[in-house]
Amino acid sequence: MVTPTSLDPPSLLVSHIPPTVSSAAASRRRSLMLVFLAVGFCLGSLFSESVGLSTLADQAMTTLEPMFPAKQPEPFKLKRLPTFEEGGVVIFFHVAKTGGTSIRSIFSDRNLYPTVALETAYNATAFLGRAKLIDRILTKNTTRPIGKNVLFLETHGLNSPGMPFLHPYLKKWRRLAEEHGTSFFTFTLMRDPVAYAVSYFNFFNAEPCTLANCPWRLYEPTEGNLIHTTEANNQCLLQARDHWGIFLMKNRTAPSQQECTSVYETMRQDMDWMGTTEAMSYKTLPLLTYMLTHNVSQANAALPAFNVVQQTKVESKTLSSKHLRPTTVNYIRMLSSLDQDNYERIQQEYTLDMWENVP
Repeated sequence: MVTPTSLDPPSLLVSHIPPTVSSAAASRRRSLMLVFLAVGFCLGSLFSESVGLSTLADQAMTTLEPMFPAKQPEPFKLKRLPTFEEGGVVIFFHVAKTGGTSIRSIFSDRNLYPTVALETAYNATAFLGRAKLIDRILTKNTTRPIGKNVLFLETHGLNSPGMPFLHPYLKKWRRLAEEHGTSFFTFTLMRDPVAYAVSYFNFFNAEPCTLANCPWRLYEPTEGNLIHTTEANNQCLLQARDHWGIFLMKNRTAPSQQECTSVYETMRQDMDWMGTTEAMSYKTLPLLTYMLTHNVSQANAALPAFNVVQQTKVESKTLSSKHLRPTTVNYIRMLSSLDQDNYERIQQEYTLDMWENVP
């Protein structure tokens, strides 16, 4: 904002008038300039006061608004859900603590999904090893006895790649699938930032260790420690960067607004579906089930969820988002404002009625 003290004094402004200007003209110019300065000073004062009041109001809000307003969604054109009657490939970009363990436990059940072969690539090497097979499946150039089977590849883990690494592969695979008429589907999930922060804390930061080995400090499961350990826009961070740099090399820095916007737009290009953890049971799971089985009854059936924390820790010694103080909730939402924006965009832009062949 330009303040009055940053403006040139009137005497300096008048001295800028070329010597060829007449005295009367110079006088008129001088008078007009003084008027403009006076008006500018008043407007500047009003703007400063308005900004100050706005800042105070923002601090007094009980529910914080996103730091950066979400873009207006661009509606998708109706699309046809792949059939997978002759096999194909499903790619699941699994960001930690968004409900992916339930996806894995459900779709790896060959009794429920006999045509689905689910594999998890826990690191870039495993992913690249599967990339060659995916090339062959999509081009129908493989002797692998998959028949009508579907390769369901999940990327996940402390050493797994982020979206910038995956993007060129997903772009190529979509082109190959279209050229060869092979079914191909990609999806991911996001979670409400407050529920996500609590789940992430319980799994990664709260005592005792949930994994076989936790090479980082663990904390007592208290609200204060949740506040202390919560990272800014952590979902965006795990979407936008390779996980080995975050977890193993401990090169964790907060993502920028541009980075979060960019990774969302990349996912929007690459993902056929982006769901939310909160709506997973009545949107994502039925959608995937119908796509893979074409069985409406099975798609509408209740499917079991799986919670790693509940399997490994005493529930009374874990945090719950419904018991957090309002100030803690507001703090997490402020810290995760970019995640909040993307989470809200998903709910507006990805709806079941975007598919023309879903009953």
